Amino acid sequence: MNKPTDPIFTTRQHYVLELPLRTAVRILHPEQVIVKVGSKFIDVGSLCYALRSEEQRAAKKPSQVEESTLLPKRRAVVKQLIKVASEMMVSKRPSTMYGELLAFGMFVDWSDRNDHVECLTCKDVMERAYLGYVAHVNEIFQQGNIEAPTAFARQSHVMKLLAAVTGNPEFGQGVCLIRDRNQGARKGTEPANSDDFAHTLAMAEMMFDGLADLLLNNKPFPYELKLPESLNWETGNHLWIFPTNVWNLPPHLWGEERVRLGKPNWPYDYKRGRLATIDEIWHWYKVKTERAKRVLADKLITDAKRLIDEANANYRHRIRIQLATSAHHAFLLLFMANTGGNLAVIREIESGDVIDAEVVNQNYRAIKYRASGKVVTLIVPVSFMPSLRKFMELRNYMLDNQHHPYLFLAVGVKQKNLDAPTQITDKGLETIYALMKSIDVKITVIRPRQIRATVDDWYLRHYETAIAAKVMGHDEETENKKYGRGSSVDHRDDMTAFLRKISDTAKKQKVVVSRDELGGAAPLEQGGGCESYGHPDGMSDDPMFQPSCDGGCWYCLHRCLVADEEDARKIASAAFLMEQLILGPAHEKALRPLIQKCEEDLTAIASVGDCESMVKRVKVEVFEDGELTHFWAEKYHLFLELGVIT
Repeated sequence: MNKPTDPIFTTRQHYVLELPLRTAVRILHPEQVIVKVGSKFIDVGSLCYALRSEEQRAAKKPSQVEESTLLPKRRAVVKQLIKVASEMMVSKRPSTMYGELLAFGMFVDWSDRNDHVECLTCKDVMERAYLGYVAHVNEIFQQGNIEAPTAFARQSHVMKLLAAVTGNPEFGQGVCLIRDRNQGARKGTEPANSDDFAHTLAMAEMMFDGLADLLLNNKPFPYELKLPESLNWETGNHLWIFPTNVWNLPPHLWGEERVRLGKPNWPYDYKRGRLATIDEIWHWYKVKTERAKRVLADKLITDAKRLIDEANANYRHRIRIQLATSAHHAFLLLFMANTGGNLAVIREIESGDVIDAEVVNQNYRAIKYRASGKVVTLIVPVSFMPSLRKFMELRNYMLDNQHHPYLFLAVGVKQKNLDAPTQITDKGLETIYALMKSIDVKITVIRPRQIRATVDDWYLRHYETAIAAKVMGHDEETENKKYGRGSSVDHRDDMTAFLRKISDTAKKQKVVVSRDELGGAAPLEQGGGCESYGHPDGMSDDPMFQPSCDGGCWYCLHRCLVADEEDARKIASAAFLMEQLILGPAHEKALRPLIQKCEEDLTAIASVGDCESMVKRVKVEVFEDGELTHFWAEKYHLFLELGVIT
């Protein structure tokens, strides 16, 4: 019996087409095409072959194929795929189109491995292959290997492209795709915590202002970079900057932590903003004798002084250029926060080298791909204009007479100047956050969507919907649907007031030390006893806190608790059951006040004598071990049998 031979993969002829295609471009030999989408490349031509190598390839290089497995009928389909992708690029971000083509390639890979070789050329096989692929993605999702949004994207991207390539808009309709479980409830990104947002922006602003001052005014090293008071450093909220690759060293890296650094840079005194002395650092060096250590320390201090002198004499020193990129990225974060623009729009902003001195509000226009190519306008607030003008000076300093059509730039730093600038990517924000994180390990990383949501939330709180929508660059319907729903900030404020009201009301709850003190009061399953059953008297005039004698005794002045284990277990058991019954917003609204009142009651019991440890133990036994009182346990099991809770 002959063994099947391994395929012989070879490198085929290829050429690159950039999307969107230029006018009158002809697609010859589709099996040779690699498309360029933004800054990335994807080998769509290889899909014309049934056997493709799975080895990683370098950018612009073709995937290796078994040339004898060329499927001629696929040429027309791949040609159509390229045309469709080119048309879609008019209203899509390059990164989005790249992701969709990548998903399409995954579908074809799976189909070819599972005997659906005609998945692109035969209608019936295509439908069977797509159904099989959807089931395959479902299985991966069920195994927990991918999240719901990723699974949905893989399924829906393929469906859209197959519908477009075949010219059948109804392709895939009715197929059950995985949906993001949180999609309906989320409806947008929640704003950032206001304190976190303020601290992050303060860090970015002071880093930009300080570094711009150092560079544009040619200030000497060491340079004191002042930082926000919210850092609360005991040594003062500032960093000393030196012209070395380790240009700053924050307080948490001093002392023993500095010893563990790969390059501790002992000649630089980052704490005092000066060069160290020989006596201060000689003992750190690992050479044999004290004299040799002192000689080495002296040499390294001399070298450090020479480096500082060189940087102070050179307006465009390598470290100054490196610091300019950090200032640039800090401003990018500030620009997003002050205009509400998203990164996809901001990266497309074109700009000259100067802003007219008479301009009060600078307006920028760019394409919003997610809105089908709509042109949006970003308005720079008057208060932010001085920072923008300073940034334009910094930008000119960075470019040094090089031409760059876009407002922001991505660069690499050579020995004396910048690489040729290109459009920014997400790496600009990643870089500035990494830098800020190295300075303040507790800083909160606020992603672009959350920045935008926070800015939008601020406008909604201070202005009407129409103004917020105009500033953010979308219509009022989108504003109301995605942002005007009431944010987590609103929810926090409302909940804080609500819980404070419960706490104030609960202070009227009577608690006695002994059960004997209840006298003839009727015992209650909610804990305690009632001195006047049938005659409820509310602790508050608020309609939310009105009691009733058919089980609603929580806010009644006649209810009296006993500081013992019996009442603690009754109250904890009731709270446990109510927590299980919260299945949606309506239940939350009805039961949360009662659960909070239970917590207040337990706190009141814990404050009597030595009951605190007893209450803690009972809560563990109820909430973790399920040791409810008989009354509440029976109710719990009844709800289980009825399927109300699971």
